[in-house]
Amino acid sequence: LRLIFQGEYVQSAIELMKEVKLQKVLPVFQEVPSLLDKLPKNTTSFVTVAEVIALFHYIDRNISITTWTKKWKLPNKTKQSATSLVTLLDYYLQYGVNNWLAYQLPKNEQPSFFHLIGLVCHSDIKEEFMKVYHNLPVTSRVQLEFNGSDLQNMFRDYPRGRWISETL
Repeated sequence: LRLIFQGEYVQSAIELMKEVKLQKVLPVFQEVPSLLDKLPKNTTSFVTVAEVIALFHYIDRNISITTWTKKWKLPNKTKQSATSLVTLLDYYLQYGVNNWLAYQLPKNEQPSFFHLIGLVCHSDIKEEFMKVYHNLPVTSRVQLEFNGSDLQNMFRDYPRGRWISETL
C-alpha cells in the first residue's frame, strides 16, 4: 500500500493498477475490485498508510479497518491511527472545525487529516483548524498538571480505585 499510494505518481500508479487488473490479486481489492474506481479523481500522494485505509473505509464502510490491517499485515498502531482518522472525519462532517476536533486530533495526524479532508470534501481546512488549535487553552491532558492525588483530595469520601484513572 505504501509504495502505491505514498509515491509521487499516485494517480499514474492507480491507472496502471486498473490497466493490468492488479486489484484482482491484491488483498481486499480482490473481494471488491471496484474500490479503485471509487477513489476521488484528484487523488494525490498520501501522508500515511493509515490515511489510505481511512479513505477506503470511508468509501466502503462494509470493509472494516481491522480487515484492511489484517489482510495487509499492518501494525496495530496503523489500525489505531486509521480508526482515529475516520472517527474525526465523521465528526468534522457533522460539526465542522471546532475546539473539540482541534483537541482530539493528535498533532502527528494533522497532515493526514488535512489531506483526507481535501480528498473527501475538496476543501482546505488547515488555516481555520490552526486558528482554533492555537486558541485552545489546553492542547494536551499533560498540560493540566492535575493528577490522581489532586482528584482524591477533592473527593475524600470516595475510596481510591479505578474511577480516578477513568475520570482523568
